[in-house]
Amino acid sequence: MTLSALLIIIIPGVQLAVSSVDGLKPLNTKLVNGDFKAPPPPEGVGNLPFIDGFISFGFLGLFIGAFILSVGYKVLEVWLQEDTQSFPVVEASGPVD
Repeated sequence: MTLSALLIIIIPGVQLAVSSVDGLKPLNTKLVNGDFKAPPPPEGVGNLPFIDGFISFGFLGLFIGAFILSVGYKVLEVWLQEDTQSFPVVEASGPVD
């Protein structure tokens, strides 16, 4: 790897790290002083499946939602596989015009 290619990778990474640290300083000051107040989530957030499962069932709801989603996906996958296998196979007996 040449020096110019290495600099193309390193310089933006350093700039991102410096800007991230500079951006987190005010947040850190608010957290240390106890002035930080998080706003409540918007009203529509409860309609998202993984958030709604967490709100309805607590921490266990995250796992229940993932389990139901994976089982539903597997059922859909098997159903689609069975559906394509049910088509009859037609073999051509001669040239088609």
